[in-house]
Amino acid sequence: MSPPKWWTSTIKSCNPSRGKRLGTKPAIHSLQEMKGLQNSILNRSPLTFTLTLLLLVVAIPPDPARTTEREKELSRLQAKAEDAMAQGDPQGAANNIGRAALLASQLDKQSDATRPPYRIMVDLFRAQEQVYRAIALFQQSGERTPASSGICSLLSQGRQHAFRALENHSVTTAGQAVYDHLHQQTTEWLEIVQELQQEWDCTQ
Repeated sequence: MSPPKWWTSTIKSCNPSRGKRLGTKPAIHSLQEMKGLQNSILNRSPLTFTLTLLLLVVAIPPDPARTTEREKELSRLQAKAEDAMAQGDPQGAANNIGRAALLASQLDKQSDATRPPYRIMVDLFRAQEQVYRAIALFQQSGERTPASSGICSLLSQGRQHAFRALENHSVTTAGQAVYDHLHQQTTEWLEIVQELQQEWDCTQ
């Protein structure tokens, strides 16, 4: 008997140095690229699959001395969330990606139409945060299905944030590489959320 899809899902980082350390291939650009874990769910091993955002290359704003440091912090928080998931700590991942969402929100307030799409990042990060929290609770519950209403509610919130990110993309300047890349990420993340809802028997 093979483990369910959500258990075997591994999303790989596009950062070559981190990919090498985590044993994943570098330059992976799709959330659909998955691999099976060595330990099956039947052995009740800890959750060690990773759900990571691809690190983004954003435009340099007019105030590079100040904002570049904050953008570096944004990437650092994403990396910490990735590491937490790789170590089977979804709650730690949720805390770090939640902080990244807050920082992206602050950067969005300072941005204009010519700046990086921080508003889209906020909702994408919040979608991740809610799903990570749902995973943490699912672990604590003994991974029983159907999942509790609290777990399903977190997945629903994650899905709403992903939809909002797609809506924000539709009213921004599509065609630019960073926007199109975010759109692809959000679409694929939404598919992950929907898969979890099905696997955990969450009603819509």
